[in-house]
Amino acid sequence: MIVVTLDTETSGTEPEDQVVEVGLIVRDLASHSASPVTWSTLVKPTVPINAAARGAHHITDKELADAPPMAEIIRPLRKFLSGAYAIVGHNVAFDLRMLLQSGVPDKIIPPAKLCTWQCARHLWPDAPNFANQTLRYWRELEIPFGAAHRALADATVTDALMLNMLKETTPERLIELTATPVLQTKVQFGKYRGKLWSEVDASYCRWLLGKGHQPPFNEEILFAAAHWLKIHEEKAAAAKAAREAKKSK
Repeated sequence: MIVVTLDTETSGTEPEDQVVEVGLIVRDLASHSASPVTWSTLVKPTVPINAAARGAHHITDKELADAPPMAEIIRPLRKFLSGAYAIVGHNVAFDLRMLLQSGVPDKIIPPAKLCTWQCARHLWPDAPNFANQTLRYWRELEIPFGAAHRALADATVTDALMLNMLKETTPERLIELTATPVLQTKVQFGKYRGKLWSEVDASYCRWLLGKGHQPPFNEEILFAAAHWLKIHEEKAAAAKAAREAKKSK
């Protein structure tokens, strides 16, 4: 199974922002002896880098003056992504959004997505937090030092996290976990903020699952509400059955 671990640095995070650096690692998970292929490049965007993004990766507009535009990067990207089963990233949805915003065609993106950030939330809920570099040290991964918030260095950490996860489970399971909402323990909003989801009553769960909320609740809130509503309904049905059984005696 060929997977491509990818990281991007960008001019910002808004809909108009673009990729300014790409780093990737191509790895055959079926071959333990084969060395992975690594590649990175700066990319010249059509928009300036904002100060917040520059503060993270320290790439300047001046550095990008002679970098190739994304139109020239698509061909090598296509080569590296061709034949890959999955694309891997730490918050991979963000990297894919930024690639598409920068002009990369969706058709060259591998069909399966593996997000180490989402998988870590499932597999390692006790982690201090789920940032790439935090998990690197929390899991005591031995990785050559590389500057954080540069594309290839961050891709190297993500690749190591994926390999660490594969000691516990399979690539297929990681892809499945990527698409599965994490069941929250505590409510993070509204009148139940700070309380356990198990304390939320059935009527509030039904309200959360109702239509017409603006803005709509995210998928993890809806997932938790549906989970606990089902438990409430099962308990209510069991209690009703017990009462009816008692009456029939």
